[in-house]
Amino acid sequence: MSNKIIIGCGSNQKNPLKQLNRAIALISGKKFIKINKISPIYKTSPIGFSHQPFFLNCVVSAQVKLGPHLLLKKLLIFEKFLGRQRTFKNAPRVIDLDLLTFNNFNKIITQNPILTIPHPELLNRKFTITPILDIEKFFRLSSKGLIQNHTRVIKNQVIIKTKKKLRKSLVNQKTFC
Repeated sequence: MSNKIIIGCGSNQKNPLKQLNRAIALISGKKFIKINKISPIYKTSPIGFSHQPFFLNCVVSAQVKLGPHLLLKKLLIFEKFLGRQRTFKNAPRVIDLDLLTFNNFNKIITQNPILTIPHPELLNRKFTITPILDIEKFFRLSSKGLIQNHTRVIKNQVIIKTKKKLRKSLVNQKTFC
């Protein structure tokens, strides 16, 4: 069985474009995932702790052959492998991989680690909504409706579409490895 997911990817340390390329290459090289689309890359202001560099963010739409808990566990392993160190909330980071949606579920799933689907901050962040709309113009969350209706209420977040590109071989990844 294949599950439709969206992963948010972000970095603001150690050459963020390189880090996004590394993360997507790692994800796309796994047997359990098939990348469908990758959004454009956005330069975005940090949230929470503002005394840090801007981020580069994008989202990845994919099909996955795992359940939500195992997928989250894999994403956390990928972050650690790529050099993520958790120091404090909203700290600068080499890579951030967030499971934003999973089959458009709309519920809190509690196990270790605690998982909320959709991601609890998805509708509060332009850097998740805008790239999702780039790859799925009429994306709908089951209980919240069209996400494009939520962008008007978000204030004080700078988001600029960049001309930066991921390596072409990553964007064209279309099959389970």
